[in-house]
Amino acid sequence: MHKNIKNTILISSVLIAFALIGADKIFAALSVLFNGLVPVFIGIVVSLLLNRPYEYLRTRFTLSIKNDKIKKWTPAFSVIIVYTAFIALIAVFFLLIAPQLVQSIEIFYSNADSYLMSIRKAINEILRALPFDIADIEITEQSIAEFLFKGELPITKLAEGFMQLMRKLSVFVVNAGVGIVLSVYLLASKERIKSQLAVFANSYLSEKGSLRFLNFISTTCTTFSVYLSAQLFEALILFVLCYAGMLAFGFEYPLVISAIVGVTNMIPMIGPFIGAVPGVIICLLATPSKTVWFILFIFAVQQLENNIIAPKVVGDSIGFAPVWVFASLVLSGAFFGIGAMFICVPAFTVIYKLLKQGALNKRKG
Repeated sequence: MHKNIKNTILISSVLIAFALIGADKIFAALSVLFNGLVPVFIGIVVSLLLNRPYEYLRTRFTLSIKNDKIKKWTPAFSVIIVYTAFIALIAVFFLLIAPQLVQSIEIFYSNADSYLMSIRKAINEILRALPFDIADIEITEQSIAEFLFKGELPITKLAEGFMQLMRKLSVFVVNAGVGIVLSVYLLASKERIKSQLAVFANSYLSEKGSLRFLNFISTTCTTFSVYLSAQLFEALILFVLCYAGMLAFGFEYPLVISAIVGVTNMIPMIGPFIGAVPGVIICLLATPSKTVWFILFIFAVQQLENNIIAPKVVGDSIGFAPVWVFASLVLSGAFFGIGAMFICVPAFTVIYKLLKQGALNKRKG
């Protein structure tokens, strides 16, 4: 009874605060708070992403090194090796891949008008070849642009969004730098952080509450770490396969399309379909005659990924029924946008595991 009164008072206080201050001001304040915490979120994500290779190296070093004086430095050695490899991958991206990616995008946009003209000619030829009258329909570049780009030519959209993209990119680079530095501390001090959380939970929570809190932290960290590392590794493999295959078959813009396919593949189930759409549009604009072959190529790559790569790399890292994965993707995409689709599956998996554990404990009790 006393607990119900406390909950009622808490809910009433929140509702009164919304009424007095205004929901728009509260959401604006929360938005500012969220933007300020972006480096913290990045640091947590990076530390979870690198946790599995860190644990692998730490375990290997601990088992292979016999000298106790050297063995105590195994966490530091593991952190140094993991972050050296991680920073090296980032350097390779910015020094080798990023310039080629930007160059490919610039070439694509500079040739946008000629691509639209080629599509117009091809569509008009098909319409004239049909055995029935189409009432003098004439396809123009503008009508194609309206269909593909909502009425604006790609050059116009690029010019309008370039400065905004640069501003967002500069802010992200700063946040990412701070987040990576924070992640080093989180990963190197994870055992100390665990013990501090345990002390906090045991001091301020009941025995049951302490166990639930620590179980929530452990389940969340393990689920996100396993999921993020497995999905990223699979995306890198798919990027390399797609890029090598597109070069071998002579498709246009292999780097751009492979990057899109790799990134969107981190979204389970529907990611491959989302990534294929921009590739098909680019291929349709650049080389319409190869579009069908490109679709078959992407289909073959996805079959290879689903049947061979994913079972070996990802396995059952989600531990979630496909129907619930799809439901979590739909709900997160509808309420929070496409960005939420990248992390919604492990988030819903944590909720599912906790509910399952609670149900099992009730049955035992």
